[in-house]
Amino acid sequence: MKIRQGKLADAQAIVALYQSLIGVPGCTWHEDYPTLENAQADIRGNSLYLIEDENASGKILAVATAVEEADLDAFECWHQQVTNWRSLSRVAVRQSVQGRGLAQKLISAIIDDLKGIDSAGLRLLVSPDNWSALALYQKLGFKQVGDCFSYGETWACYELVLSN
Repeated sequence: MKIRQGKLADAQAIVALYQSLIGVPGCTWHEDYPTLENAQADIRGNSLYLIEDENASGKILAVATAVEEADLDAFECWHQQVTNWRSLSRVAVRQSVQGRGLAQKLISAIIDDLKGIDSAGLRLLVSPDNWSALALYQKLGFKQVGDCFSYGETWACYELVLSN
């Protein structure tokens, strides 16, 4: 397995992975989200990370993004002392390899990478019904700081402060 940043050539395979998870319990995605445009923008912004299986022709096993965006700033639940946030989003693990710790490895690598560039922290919205994701985020040190309603869903708001 190899962790690396995504390339534009990976975009179609990434979207196929996203789409394969539609309908899985805890997954709030649908046919119109996430899109090829989301994947391409994340790649162009150097914010998309993935794990590929080097033994299976580079098959993408897991993907996550850590984007600089202000959309989440509107929610009042966040830690107010830090200002340089990234949004952890579009975390996906191929169903056939779930439960093997790939999401933890990938998010840990993202955290390490962000610490190296002085990112203050990570924020995320997660479905309160996505028990495995909730457990993972808590294990990685994320704290629930509130909840919100957006995109037609209720979300648990989590953050991890990396520096002050």
